[in-house]
Amino acid sequence: MCAESSPIAPELRSHPSSARRPERRRPNGQRPNPPESDRTGPNAPIAPEGGWAGRRAARGLPGRRRSGGRGGGVGMAVPSRGELCRDSNTTATRQPFPGHRGAVSHRATGRTSEILSSLPLQILLYVNGIYYIFYFLATLAMIIYKSQVFSYPDDFLAPDLAVLFLMAILEMPRLYLGFRGNLTEAEVPLGLSLGLTVGSVVLCVYLLLWQTYVLWADVLLNAVLLSAYGLESGLKVTAIAAFVS
Repeated sequence: MCAESSPIAPELRSHPSSARRPERRRPNGQRPNPPESDRTGPNAPIAPEGGWAGRRAARGLPGRRRSGGRGGGVGMAVPSRGELCRDSNTTATRQPFPGHRGAVSHRATGRTSEILSSLPLQILLYVNGIYYIFYFLATLAMIIYKSQVFSYPDDFLAPDLAVLFLMAILEMPRLYLGFRGNLTEAEVPLGLSLGLTVGSVVLCVYLLLWQTYVLWADVLLNAVLLSAYGLESGLKVTAIAAFVS
């Protein structure tokens, strides 16, 4: 076919690349999806880091991109890889030492975590609490027995009962402060418990030596209780010295 008889216009013939290609349609009438390289908008493919970063740098734009949802929603700024590394290093530097808020590493302060609570003292406090229940009931039963068997004047019975009940009242806060001071490694509650122990020792000596009738059972019960008080006081002094130092 000759060039003069060609139906293509001269301007299109001179630029064959500008001729519009016929549009292909699918059997169902829908247009085919364009190639991934031609896609634009929120569904555009993510370019490789090298090419995308190069194009952003050539345009003078910061190293960030916006990624939107498939529905074309509002995009969210995504930091570049360099910013993520810089932020992670800053966070790791500012993060406190694990333990509690504002804690400092023991390497920086030169101190090591060590448990200062006394296990023997804790066991002895528990045993003393159980033993005193038995001591109180036994001493009260013996006072009632002596008042029935012996001639027990009322003027002497009242002081003996008052000393026994006062000793029981002191025993509860004494044990509580001892448990708390030893577990929390606090010298103040443990010192208060030591002071109440001294008062309990004085009352125990009264029941051992100066009550109206002293039986051999009284001597045995009070001797065991005084021994426990003495051992407990020594452990308390040792624990307070460890807490203070």
